[in-house]
Amino acid sequence: MSVPEPISQLSAHMQPGRFGADGNTPVLLSERRRAIAQVMGRKGQDARLRAAIHGAFGLDLPHPGSSVTRDSAMAMWIAPETWLILRDGSPSDDLTRDLTAACGDAASIVDQTWGKSIIRVSGARACAVLAKGCRIDLHPRVFGPGKSAVTPIAHIHAVLMQVDATPAFDLIVPSTLARDFVEWLRLSAAEYGYEVVA
Repeated sequence: MSVPEPISQLSAHMQPGRFGADGNTPVLLSERRRAIAQVMGRKGQDARLRAAIHGAFGLDLPHPGSSVTRDSAMAMWIAPETWLILRDGSPSDDLTRDLTAACGDAASIVDQTWGKSIIRVSGARACAVLAKGCRIDLHPRVFGPGKSAVTPIAHIHAVLMQVDATPAFDLIVPSTLARDFVEWLRLSAAEYGYEVVA
């Protein structure tokens, strides 16, 4: 008998629609559903871990402040010897199993798929919205596609990554605080107009 997937914390709070001020360039908000795992390298195993991740996923583990993407997988640095690995597909996709098989005892692997929520904020005014609660300078001269940061946003611990030059940002926050975070985004984006997209 199959076990049903958990329901997203945001399923009732990200209903599609247009809100806030009128305008031709609304900020776009959407939830992204990806498998997420945290990889913590063990002492003296850095070279082995990097080789394992590259062999299994084609990813070179990134340095501080950056992320890398290959095909459907992404790696993002979040702390010394610690990364988030994300993969497209169903949230039930067993990324943790695949990482454990690849890394062996070179790392500790923790499933974060249902412990984290991913919200994408994009559009010409995305930086202006995030600047209301983010301490990171998101100007293109210092931040850009592939850059990432771990920072409080609106007093909520978040991992922030710029996806492209639109600009579009993915924000990873604890699922238990995701609804509060989305409400803050709605309030911050209202003056520019925003659209929740499926």
